[in-house]
Amino acid sequence: MIGPDLLFKNNGTVLAQLACLLAALCYALAGVWARRFKALDVPPIKVAAGQLIIGAFAMAPIALAVDQPWLKPFPPLEAWGAIAALALFCTALGYVLYFKLIETAGATNALLVTLLVPPTAILMGGLIFGERLSSGQFAGFAIIALGLALIDGRLFAPLLRRATA
Repeated sequence: MIGPDLLFKNNGTVLAQLACLLAALCYALAGVWARRFKALDVPPIKVAAGQLIIGAFAMAPIALAVDQPWLKPFPPLEAWGAIAALALFCTALGYVLYFKLIETAGATNALLVTLLVPPTAILMGGLIFGERLSSGQFAGFAIIALGLALIDGRLFAPLLRRATA
């Protein structure tokens, strides 16, 4: 979805775009790494809990050093409710479902879902925020759809059966 602008235009977003690519690479590697827990018979709930606890311990010193929350006013009760909802439903439940999906469907199939994140975000930007979508973005949607169809294989399976018969 970034396209050739990354190579030919320096509009101040190159680092942000490269960070998105690095995040996608890390996400892919994490999915492949996570599938090893199935062979170790570790339940998805324990994998998710371990990842979130270790992540919290790793990020807490950085968050405290950067944010310095002791210098800021105490957040209202509504903010704590929003934080709790995000933590429980969007993060904890999401991780449990993610690792359960890896356990049942495999890492490759679980990671196919992530290919839908950029088109979904771009379409939501267009529908909700009125952002203008370019022809390059629609071409990117088509490439992603074709890639998903090729990786999944079910779309082309009847053609392959006819060709081998």
